[in-house]
Amino acid sequence: MEISKAYKGKGKRRLKKMPFTVKGYILYYAFFWVVIISIYLAYNWKIMQLPVVNHPDYVAKINDDNKFPIRKFGALAKHLLDQGVVKNFHIPKECSIETMKTSHSIEYINQIKNKTLDIKLQKKIGFPINDSVVRRSFVATGGTVLASKLALDSKLACNTAGGSHHATYNFGAGYCVFNDVAVAANYLKNKGLAKIGRAHVWTPVTDVSRMPSSAWKKK
Repeated sequence: MEISKAYKGKGKRRLKKMPFTVKGYILYYAFFWVVIISIYLAYNWKIMQLPVVNHPDYVAKINDDNKFPIRKFGALAKHLLDQGVVKNFHIPKECSIETMKTSHSIEYINQIKNKTLDIKLQKKIGFPINDSVVRRSFVATGGTVLASKLALDSKLACNTAGGSHHATYNFGAGYCVFNDVAVAANYLKNKGLAKIGRAHVWTPVTDVSRMPSSAWKKK
């Protein structure tokens, strides 16, 4: 099929044929929009990078023979920087007691903060409750709260630690001191930043433990 246009000249009116086909037009405009969209995505990727929260204190000091691979958090942060996934991390602060107590009892919070948790309950967690682990527990929970706030604007944000879904209202378990997901969800709900129900918070389990998952205190 060929596209023609009228030709004005002396004598009998005739049509001048052009070598452009319908298929040619389609391919031309498809290529044009691919280029435009590629430029747009490349530009926005540079100015709207994925927000990632990280803190050096995510790598806590625990006993050398502990089975938990605590150094993976430092390795992950280094990999993200080396691969250019992020240029800078968002640095969290410790989660406040006021925010923490929406999901944990004040008695349990103080036992962690003051390092007075019973040794049997420490063994249930899997970590020794020392200064470094206490610091990490509060900072990592603050990191998930920060990531949840960043996600309100960017639609997606990540915390390189957290996801501590085995921790319950009154005690920790399975290498989880505080349930940071529950803390962040309750923070958003109580601040009126999001409408959250039990069915709207999902923690995908990617570890190999067989502990019960994400205990949420009903109110």
